[in-house]
Amino acid sequence: MKRWIFSALFVLCASVSAAQDGRPIISYDESKIKPYTLPEMLIANDGTPITTTRQWERIRRQELLTTFAQELYGSMPEGKVKQHFRVLKTDPSFAAGRATHKTVEMTFKRGSNTHSAIIHVYTPNRVKCAPMFMFFCGEISEPMPWFEQLLDAGFGLCTGDNNQFFPDRQNDPQVYAQSVLSLWGYTAEGKLPKTMSRAIGCWAWGHSRALDYLERDRDVDAQRVVVMGHSRGGKLAAWAAANDTRFAAAILNNSGCGGAALFRRKFGEHAHRLNRSFPYWMCANFHQYNERDHEIPVDQHQLLALIAPRPLYVASGSEDLWADPKGEFLGLAHAEPIYNLYGHIGVGTQEWPQINTPIGQRAAYHVRTGGHGVMAYDWEQYIRFASKWLKTSLK
Repeated sequence: MKRWIFSALFVLCASVSAAQDGRPIISYDESKIKPYTLPEMLIANDGTPITTTRQWERIRRQELLTTFAQELYGSMPEGKVKQHFRVLKTDPSFAAGRATHKTVEMTFKRGSNTHSAIIHVYTPNRVKCAPMFMFFCGEISEPMPWFEQLLDAGFGLCTGDNNQFFPDRQNDPQVYAQSVLSLWGYTAEGKLPKTMSRAIGCWAWGHSRALDYLERDRDVDAQRVVVMGHSRGGKLAAWAAANDTRFAAAILNNSGCGGAALFRRKFGEHAHRLNRSFPYWMCANFHQYNERDHEIPVDQHQLLALIAPRPLYVASGSEDLWADPKGEFLGLAHAEPIYNLYGHIGVGTQEWPQINTPIGQRAAYHVRTGGHGVMAYDWEQYIRFASKWLKTSLK
């Protein structure tokens, strides 16, 4: 408890000093959250009530995807891209012979422009056609406890480096030329339309291209791929799963602002702070909402609803106030109507649970002790959740 209080006081003091030099004011005070009304989930833009899954999929879901693309994450450029996959190396003795590690080169070509990226695919040798976690955390040189747990549960892992699709660097004019946007000839920020994807959109696009490869790998069950992300990775995982329904489930760990947390709470990081620190993450159009979070035409409960009815897990750290743990929970809780529309129970409540007490069914949530990171406790819950819904069995 003392540690939690110290953490809260530290970030509160930091926010006060930030306000004095003109930077965005950061609030960690629940009592200062202004009353808000969330955007409608089940009413179409023309006022039509949405009462069936057919209406949701054909009308409202498409409306929301379009708005999120135009106002927040951007759209990828139009036009087909040729892709080629080449297995550069295969090591069947990884993790003391328990897994096979494939190094795969993905090459994309459009006209005379080309772009390449490397992904790493680890499949358990004892499973013929393995379900997978897609979690971009870089190449694994030696097995870690959570990786061993994935193997124990019969899961493989697909990983890579998001920087290959859009470099995560501030104040570097070369990032556009080094990103996948160069395939369409966009090599500088000034040439991009305001509604075009930047980092998060490009990262999500890269995850879908990795899934394209997994569909061709006979050692992988591409219909049982869980897309998972931590922090900024949680934001991209949510956007990837919303756009690409081939992902069987999604896991968002400490995803915060632009992930699961509601913008309208304006608690911890919010639109202005995100845009100031990482102006290249969201589309340029999103910058109009600096200090106007309440005017964003959508909110994150609707983004999470776009993942329904697929299994979805959202998790927070009790000391990670920057990511707004309660706001992350409420984003998931307010996606409940769409899970219900499909006949499922999602998280099943709007009561924020006790620490270290996982809740939910088709959608699940926990807030665990600690701060910003993927902890052993998180992995335990995620593997159990994925095993339940993707029909694998824990060892």
